[in-house]
Amino acid sequence: MKILLVGGSSSLAQQLIPHLSCYADIITAGRHNCDIYLDLQNPEEKGIAHKIGDMTVLIHIAAYFGKSLKDDQEDVLKAETVNALGTYKACLLAEKLKAQHVIYISTIFTQLDDHSPFFNSYALSKRHGEELAAFFCAQYKIPLTILRPAQFYGSILCKRHQPFFYKLLDDVFLGKTITLYGTGKAKRNYIHIDDVVQVIDRVVKQRVTGTYQCLYPQNISYKELVQTAINVCQSNSRLIFNTQKADGFDNTFCYTPSLYQQIGFEPQITLADGIKDYLINHKNYG
Repeated sequence: MKILLVGGSSSLAQQLIPHLSCYADIITAGRHNCDIYLDLQNPEEKGIAHKIGDMTVLIHIAAYFGKSLKDDQEDVLKAETVNALGTYKACLLAEKLKAQHVIYISTIFTQLDDHSPFFNSYALSKRHGEELAAFFCAQYKIPLTILRPAQFYGSILCKRHQPFFYKLLDDVFLGKTITLYGTGKAKRNYIHIDDVVQVIDRVVKQRVTGTYQCLYPQNISYKELVQTAINVCQSNSRLIFNTQKADGFDNTFCYTPSLYQQIGFEPQITLADGIKDYLINHKNYG
């Protein structure tokens, strides 16, 4: 089996490669530190298919997350170029490589209502990417899997995309006082990156197709996150609440285990275990 990873320098790809390498030849494509240079912002690269040869599976991981929360014109244009049109280009490449399976790593945020305070150009462009991938693969009869993971954590490379999550952890590690708005009850869904890797690994091996969410079975509040970190780290941090500020909105999704039932796997890594792993591997605590 030969697998092409588009976005091969991403945090998810780096965690995924050791697993896939056990039974497949892996080629990475991307702008940085990859086997093949591929920039999804540019017109279709010529000659890549000839350099690579036929592929069994193409896994598309590359994404543009945006520079700010403001969604200025530059961010919107870049998000659509990379996340939507870039996905179509990845599918074009899959067809040229005679790929037998395309796996597109999307995001659960594509399921946000357009009026959600969390809906942004990233969610919109990834939704367009899903639609273009489905359109192309149906036209060329290429089996397609779309996975929509929740926000994932665990690798140090995830830190740049989860700044608030990791700031809370780092403040606990340093014994700082943590202040949350309202009662800290706003909930999120976080899944450990190693669980996402296990899901993708099984989807590849079992040739599962279709569109699926990829969530952790339980949502957590920011209060639970901080308290769990304090307990795991045996930290002296104090958790206080600014009741002059309102609680934030929940950003959660209806959990359906259909994919996990098909592949015989459900996310295993608890928040406490995930924090403990981060503590051991990425921080010189104490």
